Amino acid sequence: METKPAIYPQLLGMDRRWGVDPRFATEIRDMRWNVGRMAWESAGGSRRISLGTTQDEITFTSPWATTTAIQSMHFFTQHNGARAWLIYEDSAGNLYQFNPSTAARSASPGDVARDRANNALTDRAVVTAPWQRSQSAAWGDYLYLINGINRPLVFDGYVWDYAGFSTPAGQPSVTVMDSPHATTMSGTKLTSIGLGPTSGTAGSNYKCGYRWRSSCVNARGQESPLSEPSSMVTFTNTGGTGVTDGAHFALVNVPLGGAETAARKLYRTQNIFDSSGNPVPGYAEQFFYHSTIPDNVTTLVMDGLLDSNLVALVEPLSFGPWPLNGKYLCAFRSTMFVAGDATSRVYFSYPNHPERFPLNNVIDIGDAHLGPITGLYPLRNAVIVFKAYGIYLIKGNPVDGFHAERLTRSVGCVAPNTIKEVPGTGLVFLSKLGVYALPPTAEGDGTPAQPIPLHPPVKDYIDRLNASALIGACAAVSHRDQEYWLCVPEIGQDNNNLVLAYHYDIRQWSYRRDFPISVILETTDHRSHLIYGSWDIATAASRGIFVYSVGFPDKNGVAIAPLYRTGWMDAGGGNWRALMPLGILVRAGLHGNNTLSLDIHSNRKNEAWPAAAAVQQQYKEDEVPVYGGAVYDGAATWQALRPGPVRFDIQAPKQAMVHEVRASFTPQSGRRWMTLQAVALETAPDDPKNKATTYQERGGR
Repeated sequence: METKPAIYPQLLGMDRRWGVDPRFATEIRDMRWNVGRMAWESAGGSRRISLGTTQDEITFTSPWATTTAIQSMHFFTQHNGARAWLIYEDSAGNLYQFNPSTAARSASPGDVARDRANNALTDRAVVTAPWQRSQSAAWGDYLYLINGINRPLVFDGYVWDYAGFSTPAGQPSVTVMDSPHATTMSGTKLTSIGLGPTSGTAGSNYKCGYRWRSSCVNARGQESPLSEPSSMVTFTNTGGTGVTDGAHFALVNVPLGGAETAARKLYRTQNIFDSSGNPVPGYAEQFFYHSTIPDNVTTLVMDGLLDSNLVALVEPLSFGPWPLNGKYLCAFRSTMFVAGDATSRVYFSYPNHPERFPLNNVIDIGDAHLGPITGLYPLRNAVIVFKAYGIYLIKGNPVDGFHAERLTRSVGCVAPNTIKEVPGTGLVFLSKLGVYALPPTAEGDGTPAQPIPLHPPVKDYIDRLNASALIGACAAVSHRDQEYWLCVPEIGQDNNNLVLAYHYDIRQWSYRRDFPISVILETTDHRSHLIYGSWDIATAASRGIFVYSVGFPDKNGVAIAPLYRTGWMDAGGGNWRALMPLGILVRAGLHGNNTLSLDIHSNRKNEAWPAAAAVQQQYKEDEVPVYGGAVYDGAATWQALRPGPVRFDIQAPKQAMVHEVRASFTPQSGRRWMTLQAVALETAPDDPKNKATTYQERGGR
């Protein structure tokens, strides 16, 4: 019998809306887009990272067995990826570091991070409710880590240290030494140094006054705020035959700094009195760089430096401590930015000094009704500041200054760990309203344009998310598979139980389940692995950190269950004409004997047609031979893969007329591989003599 095919070539991604192109699927689960084959194929699985004494961790008692839930993860590299670390925190408050490139296989999932005093960092704050988790930012060969509660940390590849300073620099105290006598100093270098001028006339006097301040410097060259000024020291210099015969010296006691101090700096005023003995306005507050004490041991400094040698005037307001309680940070144009305390302020550092925050380096992000700051992200031309219901840009540079511009009041970010740059799309993030992207402007200067929604095709999934737990949502970009993974909690779940995958090369969606992802990242080395930390601690096998790969046959023991469910297909024209379905044609990637199974639904009903109504057939001339009997991946026979047609004969059950048909494809039981490229619906030709063509003609209302 002559048939009438309705062909839907190049299958698209999920679109759950009504009235869309039938090439869109209503459901795509555990599948990935293969750009080379222009087809949907089975996605990958996961395995726990190999840290045990054997590769087979399915049967091996893993060192992860007692690990608690993973709270945060950070990937850090040095020397262009030559050295790499996976840094993570667990829900017991422990901070770990693991070097996957060099560490020997052992019975430990990593080394407990330790500070310079060899103290284990096992007292990290643990927040039981969903929260933003620790944030990190790389600065050259250092990694900075903050969580808004504990002191900020910095890692240099060997040990951890605290960013900034635990205690302020100590106030110097000063003792003035008697004037040197010409009889004892004659012919020495001391005749050319000393504090304060002399008149040059024997027997005359010159009033002098000075103050000192100190600071601490850590091992990274970062400087603390200046100490309080010392008490004013005054004395009178006498004249003499030499230039400084009557000058005095000062013995400055510089207090030691805290444990993080590697050196200290000394600052001093010039003489605050003029030749008439009157104070010069402002001189008592003008401090100049004096010297550096290259240790944290020496306490006494002899000061006889001439005022003329003090030329580097410092501004005390250009110093300041690391902002307390900051939750978010990023590096932009040689400046560190920190935000997320109880205010709507963004703090930024002195240029090239990521731990020095001048007191006036503050930008107030207005519009308090838009909620708190919820994230920072640096782009090429701006720092993006997210609030709960708005987005701001910080633009400028350290020389000319930074300023804020409002981008929008309509959309904000609810989950800082979902903010990722997606190639060809822009800066993608999760808001209370859905998934949005900030695309770059047409000028190509890196400044983002107004946000655009990406979520409409999967809005019904977004509507079923647990709003109270969204702050714990996270995301990563897989450049290898060209996917943006958005890990979110559905209603009734406090943890992320659903992955919405955005295939950015074709701008389509699919979804995946059975990945218990608390945090996720892509390694920034040449491997570009997708790694996630598990929140599931119900069993020993489900704990730890896992790697995703297309080559893994299951999700750490959970079966991969690919499903492609087409859109609602009709007879063409979208006018709900009655049809008589006869068959489904599929262009598939065939692995020898085909493994596809088919279910049919009609007229947007949940009940599937009887399974016996679907009979799988493959065109004889397109049969793909099975190669030998070699075993591949356990029970499956090794088979060739090439595209070809597969036909399913179908017969509608005896029921009301059929207007729309939806086909669901899955691998046969025990198989996981499935590749789909196109679908066609075959129907009997229209025969107006035998059947009505519209629902209304059949008596519909």
